[in-house]
Amino acid sequence: MPNSQLRTMAEDDLIFYHDVHVAQTRARVGIEYYLGELARRDAEEATNEMIAYTKRAADMAWLTVVIAVLTVISLVTTIVAVHR
Repeated sequence: MPNSQLRTMAEDDLIFYHDVHVAQTRARVGIEYYLGELARRDAEEATNEMIAYTKRAADMAWLTVVIAVLTVISLVTTIVAVHR
């Protein structure tokens, strides 16, 4: 089966063809491509999740900066008000 066909196949179909192949051959020889494609998809999903987490962390860093600036402004305002 061509690699391009494996990549476009639904995951359920991929698992089904793997299981059929194992049942027919009763051996693990020749089924690495099914398992490899499933592993590639898992790795791609994990990579995409890590990228999303990184983007969220960057958004939180900006939030931290904004909170720090507002805290300094509040502190300066309090000091000025106390010294009047």
